[in-house]
Amino acid sequence: MGQVNTQDVCARIDGVLRGLVRSGTRVAAHAKLGDIDPRGKAAYCDTISDKARAISGSVLEVILRTFLSSSDPGAAPESIATATGDRVEPSGLTNRVAGIVAGRLGDMAGAMREVENQTALAAPLLTALRPYVGRAHRIGITGPPGVGKSTFISRLVELFRTAGSSVGVIAVDPSSPSSGGALLGDRLRMDTVARDSGVFIRSMATRGTAGGLASQAAGVADVLDAAGKAAILFETVGVGQTEFDIAAVAATVINLSMPGTGDAIQSMKSGLMEIGDIFVVHKADLPGAAQMQADLESVLSMRPVQDAWKRTVWLADSLTGTGLKDIYNNINAHRDFLNNTAPDRKMR
Repeated sequence: MGQVNTQDVCARIDGVLRGLVRSGTRVAAHAKLGDIDPRGKAAYCDTISDKARAISGSVLEVILRTFLSSSDPGAAPESIATATGDRVEPSGLTNRVAGIVAGRLGDMAGAMREVENQTALAAPLLTALRPYVGRAHRIGITGPPGVGKSTFISRLVELFRTAGSSVGVIAVDPSSPSSGGALLGDRLRMDTVARDSGVFIRSMATRGTAGGLASQAAGVADVLDAAGKAAILFETVGVGQTEFDIAAVAATVINLSMPGTGDAIQSMKSGLMEIGDIFVVHKADLPGAAQMQADLESVLSMRPVQDAWKRTVWLADSLTGTGLKDIYNNINAHRDFLNNTAPDRKMR
């Protein structure tokens, strides 16, 4: 591991060296010089350990309490207004965070409302949740209107639930012209999985945001992540050629297209081929599905190689279940790939 004066310092266990004191530092006998991770995976050096999460969570709690307190030490802590007009004391915020981490639906829904409406409580709430965020696999599903994103997501959710994973879904709809809220169409089409207690579906309105996602979708995902959801699926609004926001919030991006619509050409024109990790020709029972698969594979073969991940074009049909299991396995394979090669991307 190094030398103290001229004496070698050798480790007694095998593993990956995670850090040493700086060269030239004066040390006393029995001083700790560094860490060895016996798990032997170099990728863990770029992730946050459970111990570090616990320490940082405690520090953040102290900062948060200080932030919420009055500048006058003798005064009572200031309360914060919520989306419903109520006011929350610092102790109440701590209780809300505890409720979210425990998976209490009321606390989760309330937090999402604060985040989406960008109330005064939103920023301190998300700050307090940071120690609990980073475990979920965030998956984005993009594609044009009518391609079957909602049905596809429902089938994926069923596969995650069969494997015992809890799931969060963020379904982004166009804003209602009358209320400004979400139209809830996607939520209605996911009615079967919506009844599952292990699934939480949040509909969000774009509120004029371009790029296929609502502006606060990442914050809502943080709430679901902190609540322990193992997988979070984003459904974009389906605007065709401008859905690039998903690449900034999802670790795995799935690009859906279907035969007979010229989607392969649109994908090439819009640059969607650049952000996709998994490609699916949906409604594969329609004529021309195999040809479209070949066209997309041809386009991918011309794509500059940016990493070692092999992008595959799958044929799938959500009504019959064709190809869904293979795609689910490919999603998990991409998660493992990111864990080993790009853990920072997985932590988006």
